[in-house]
Amino acid sequence: MILSPERKFVFIKGIKVAGTSIEIALAGVCGPDCIITPITPIDELSRIRRGRGAQNYSENPASEQAYIKTLIASNDLSSIDVPKGKYKNHMTLREVITLHGDIADDYLVFGIERCPYRKIISWANMELSFQAYKRGGEMRAKLDDVKSFLEVTVENGRIAHVLNLPRYLGKDGRVGVTHMLRYENLQDDFQRLKSLLDLPRDLALPHAKKGMLFNEYEISDIFSPAQIGKINEMFASEFEAFGYDMLAS
Repeated sequence: MILSPERKFVFIKGIKVAGTSIEIALAGVCGPDCIITPITPIDELSRIRRGRGAQNYSENPASEQAYIKTLIASNDLSSIDVPKGKYKNHMTLREVITLHGDIADDYLVFGIERCPYRKIISWANMELSFQAYKRGGEMRAKLDDVKSFLEVTVENGRIAHVLNLPRYLGKDGRVGVTHMLRYENLQDDFQRLKSLLDLPRDLALPHAKKGMLFNEYEISDIFSPAQIGKINEMFASEFEAFGYDMLAS
C-alpha cells in the first residue's frame, strides 16, 4: 500500500496482481510524507535503489530508518523479517480510511486486477517457491507440484486468499477504488496511470517476483472441470465486478 499526499493517490495492493512491480516503480516519485508499507526484503532493496523504501508505516521513524540500513548492509536478506506497523502491505481500503481518515475527493484511489484463474495459479506457484525467491532464486515451481497443490487448496478453500474485491471496498461497503489497472494490459495501463498522476514519462515498470510463465497453458490444463466450478462459485463477485469471463465447468 502507498498513500501519497504529494501526488494525491492511494494504491491498494491486491494479491498476485503485480502490485510489487507498481510499488517499486513508484518509489522514485514518492516524497518524504508518503506512507509506504514494507515488502519482501529482496524487493525492498530494489525499491530503495530506485529512490525510496518503506516509511511512515509505524509510530517509530527511528526503527524504520534502522530497518532500511539493515537491508542495505545485509549479506543475507532471507534472514530478515518484514517489520510490522500500523499500516501493512495488503491492507484494505477500509483499513486505510480507519487509520488515515477519509480520502479526499481529488485523490486517485487505484488498484490492479487479474483473471481469477490466473491469479490462483500464480499464488500456488509463489506458495511453493517463495523461500527460494527470498534467497535470490527464481519463483518457479514445477507444473506437477502446482497442480497437486491446487488439488488440495481448491478443495479446502485456501484459494480464497487471493480474493481481492474485499480489499477495494470503502466504509459504505461499495467499491472505493476509482481506477483499476488490468494485469493483462499492465504496461499500457501504467502509461495511462502516469498521465493521470502527471508522473515522469520515463518512469519504468519493473517485473518483480517474476515466476513461471503459466500463461502458455490453457486453464483446462491446470484445473479440472470440478475445480473450475468451485472457483466460479467462490470468485463469482470478482468475475462480475471486473468483467472476466467464467469458463464452463
